[in-house]
Amino acid sequence: MEEKKKFNKQDYDNQYIKTHKDRINFLMDKGTKDRINLAAAKEGTTASEFIRRSIEERLYKFGFEKQIAVEDPELQAPKTQSQGPTSKINI
Repeated sequence: MEEKKKFNKQDYDNQYIKTHKDRINFLMDKGTKDRINLAAAKEGTTASEFIRRSIEERLYKFGFEKQIAVEDPELQAPKTQSQGPTSKINI
């Protein structure tokens, strides 16, 4: 009798991250992590999402295409006929 392999969500998640995400580790001055956590909490988001959005906003200012939605209207690309109501989100 052939035994069915059980679905392992942790293995699936790890494989997805390995295939679709890049990991960046960096050091910051003491206290910066606390400031990031406080700012993220004020926005109702996680520290990781706060950092991701901050980096994306800065990259956009240098002319790179946005990879996540940025809510600040000053950072939205001008709408064109092909763009529709919001900028494209690539995650």
